[in-house]
Amino acid sequence: MTITLPQESPADFWVRAVAILAVSLFCLVRTFWPGGETRIGTALVTHPGGVVPRLVSFAISAGLAVGFWADLRTRGVHATLTLRGTTLRYSRMSGLRVRMDDFDLSKYSDVGVGRDDEGIHLALLRRDGDGAHELLGRSSSRAARADLEAIAEIVRRAAWPHLAVEKPRSKFRRIDSRTLVSDRGFVVRLPEVDKVEYREGDRTIMLPVRRGWSADHAMCFVLDPEAPYCWDGPPTPLTPEERRAIRYNLTEALEEMGVRVLTDDAPDRGATV
Repeated sequence: MTITLPQESPADFWVRAVAILAVSLFCLVRTFWPGGETRIGTALVTHPGGVVPRLVSFAISAGLAVGFWADLRTRGVHATLTLRGTTLRYSRMSGLRVRMDDFDLSKYSDVGVGRDDEGIHLALLRRDGDGAHELLGRSSSRAARADLEAIAEIVRRAAWPHLAVEKPRSKFRRIDSRTLVSDRGFVVRLPEVDKVEYREGDRTIMLPVRRGWSADHAMCFVLDPEAPYCWDGPPTPLTPEERRAIRYNLTEALEEMGVRVLTDDAPDRGATV
């Protein structure tokens, strides 16, 4: 199975291109600017002169220009994801050549959409809890997120069909800064610093959590591996399937809030803060 990945939108491409060209032009001007002090209107521009600063400026300018030219030449070439057995191959243009990376999906547990300071990305979640591997970055727009979520669902159905059946993705509605309501009927709330409340209808589970950090330095909540074990109030034991579903719902909701969920049963997953 091969999935053709969507390209960067024209608006995003040209915004990035203008920024690159502006920096390249600035460095080129710095290359040939006369040494010493130059007055432009009321501003005083100082340039150290010398061979080394000029060579550095020229190298940066040339590198950015070549990178822009390569992006422009290869803009029509789509990146692809190819699934063969348990191997996922990610192919895309890097400069003027095709770069291919293979991932053994037995080392990963799911695929989703992650978020960082630069935008969003398609991410393979490591089975050992040691962070995620980023595949395809995009800006944080609704259209880009919808594209990546659709791709993640296709990969999930092909690589982990049981996840696609057991774990439909939720759409959340935020009630306030501490409460999310899922379109699948559950509510997740953070009533206190060290507690998470999970609710389905009139049934509630209050879980104690510890704050920690994952191996890739993301903030997380550390849960006891045996929790949740029963609904609050009169003891109502949960089946293994119910525990698994609740744990997944919690993970999904807290990730929407920007918090990862880890458990105590993997010693290197998180460190208590």
